[in-house]
Amino acid sequence: MTGAKKGQPIGKRLSKMRRDKKLTLKHLANETGLSTDFISQVEKGEVIPPVSVILQLSRALEIDSSIL
Repeated sequence: MTGAKKGQPIGKRLSKMRRDKKLTLKHLANETGLSTDFISQVEKGEVIPPVSVILQLSRALEIDSSIL
């Protein structure tokens, strides 16, 4: 795994991957069609995204979905 720790919440892994790729919430939202508020809630651990959203996010981040 590229720096993500097993057992780490999905939101923390998502946030780290987004920051590592130097993407803003707005850019990721534009790439996925999701709202910045929703992505922010996922990163904060307030929302657990469905599998379809995880796939959208991983495609936009150009990473394997298993990393998230």
